Amino acid sequence: GSRNYKQEYSLCAESVEHISNIDKNDEWLQWETGSIVESVIGGNHIDPLTGKSKISAYSVMGDMEDTTLLENAAPIITRSDIFAQDVIMKKMLKYMAMFNQDMIKRITQSRSADLLMSLEDADEEREIVMNDKVEKLLDDVDVADISQPLLYLVLDTLESFQLIKLCLMVCNRYNLTKRLSRFVSAIGFRFTNLCSKKQSVSFLLNLSNGKYQKSQYARAQIAYQGVHNVFEYINPDFIKISPETGESDIDAEFSQGLIMLGFWKKPLFLMKSRSGLKLASAFGDFSNYKYLYLKRFNRDPEDNNKFLDMPENATDLMEQHSFDWLPFEAPNSSLEIESALVTLDDIVWALNDMYAICAKRATLSFILGGQVLKPPFPKYLSFNRGYWTYKQDPTTENLDEFRIQVKSFQNILDMCYTEKRDFKSIGIDLKMHDLGS
Repeated sequence: GSRNYKQEYSLCAESVEHISNIDKNDEWLQWETGSIVESVIGGNHIDPLTGKSKISAYSVMGDMEDTTLLENAAPIITRSDIFAQDVIMKKMLKYMAMFNQDMIKRITQSRSADLLMSLEDADEEREIVMNDKVEKLLDDVDVADISQPLLYLVLDTLESFQLIKLCLMVCNRYNLTKRLSRFVSAIGFRFTNLCSKKQSVSFLLNLSNGKYQKSQYARAQIAYQGVHNVFEYINPDFIKISPETGESDIDAEFSQGLIMLGFWKKPLFLMKSRSGLKLASAFGDFSNYKYLYLKRFNRDPEDNNKFLDMPENATDLMEQHSFDWLPFEAPNSSLEIESALVTLDDIVWALNDMYAICAKRATLSFILGGQVLKPPFPKYLSFNRGYWTYKQDPTTENLDEFRIQVKSFQNILDMCYTEKRDFKSIGIDLKMHDLGS
């Protein structure tokens, strides 16, 4: 019969205990059907037809990416009201001015204040005059003309009361992109368990405990959706990647904060394009590395301002461990060299996973979907080409050929030393990585 995915993914009492410190009523942990925490505990976050989670590890701008090619990625659907309207700003300023003297000072120093009032040093009536004139000012203040120091004071006050959603709305309205990272990280810190000494110790002690692993998976699902919900309250113009420049308005701290908290997958498709490649490479996310390269760097050789369409077999190219996806015969630029070496790491990693390096006999092939594949190594990776050829067919002839390739590396080093040539000018970095892998 069909599998009961809901029952399979629901948590037992022991597993629930590991996520008991998460507030199920947290405003960032809600979706259409209610609390995300309760959905995960009951297994209701699992699609009954596919057995896959409705919660995704990656977040993408749906109009920027081809979501059909991306696995475990959810489009960011921006909420309808993400800007702090005039009436909201005035109410916030009014309430804050009731108890914050620094707020009153900032308000009365605004350009709007110069037009409406001047405060004299009064004696016993000074406080009454101050309050009356500040209230008058707040009724007529131009909220589109608020100074940055006053805006920062508003944000600090809101943050002290954990009103992060209002903080995001203020940032959206006044283009305070540099402050976004602070508030996004604050939410990430709320959901991560990397900062908990107790959780860190539990992780080390329970690596093989199936129930504990299940609870950690559930916790990750909850955290992923919580951070995704935060993205839906950010001005989409801030996190859109420019196809021409590969840049966005958010700064590096936005991604760094999430990465340090363990959410490296969440900003992967929202970062600067080159940074996204480096992040995918660092975590061995080879499939998405290929996607990012083909989507954002595969330019028309005849028109550098034009990007080529994704290949029709892009899904297969992203999943296979081969060099077939590379859109060049030999690397000529630093980016092409980097992508070739990342692909080499992907293939060698897969081969070493399937065949022990010390095995007496190994075959250069591995099974994918029932088909035996033998990925050829390009000529510019001569060391791996020679080594794996010998592993596949351990003859004296192939061993001699491999030795010749290793000897050529010594010749290159000698030439660099005697002729004082720059290593990178002849691709020595590519050769060194080829030999070292």
